[in-house]
Amino acid sequence: MQLQPLKTACFVAFRRETARASAKLTEFCKRLELLKEFLVGFIILLISLAASVFIDRFFCKYLCSTGALLGIIAKISPSKIKRNIDCNSCGLCSKPCPMNIKISALETVKSSECIKCGQCVVACPTKKNDLRMTLFGKTIKPLASVLVTVLIFFGGLFAFQRAGMLQLGPPSLEWVLRTGNFLRINQLRGAMRIEQGAQYIGMELSSFYTLMEIPATVPQETRLRDVGQFVPGWYFEEIRDSR
Repeated sequence: MQLQPLKTACFVAFRRETARASAKLTEFCKRLELLKEFLVGFIILLISLAASVFIDRFFCKYLCSTGALLGIIAKISPSKIKRNIDCNSCGLCSKPCPMNIKISALETVKSSECIKCGQCVVACPTKKNDLRMTLFGKTIKPLASVLVTVLIFFGGLFAFQRAGMLQLGPPSLEWVLRTGNFLRINQLRGAMRIEQGAQYIGMELSSFYTLMEIPATVPQETRLRDVGQFVPGWYFEEIRDSR
């Protein structure tokens, strides 16, 4: 009986299984490193998930900084939801409220959790404006409130951008080249082409290829996020963030 082929097959199988185990161990170690890096966030996530079983929207109410800011804005907002004192208190307005506010028990909704969605006003079955939305004390339709909010939001963005106080995306390449205010490499975006990426950070194209570990055979018109199609295992975000 020839044992050599059997030994070879066993050795190959052993090497294959060892490689698989090594790959799984490496992946596990990477996950542990990721967990260690974001330990505080992971703890907050666990606390939020556990507390949400007993407290509705626990994170939004007690931990979310954006929620706190919106709560302050809601307190000083000129828009209010008001209920007439002769309302029959049927309670239908409270049921659709996504914030679980008991509208039918309030004369004026002053809760910082109210998002002025207007669902309670729409749900009111009476036609006597027993429940209405007001702006500076005057009754308005819920749709009008939405339109005013959208106008204020986008108008504010436009105004701040025009004043140079807000930048919604990377500046134009023309502006960068004209002013010499080049981007940092971590500000590059995957939608940029290789040639544009080099220009945005003020680097020679050949040096950019070397820096980003892009083979010279990849066309310079290729978008950075698509380089992986030419180079297996190449990921734009990983290469960019490691530089």
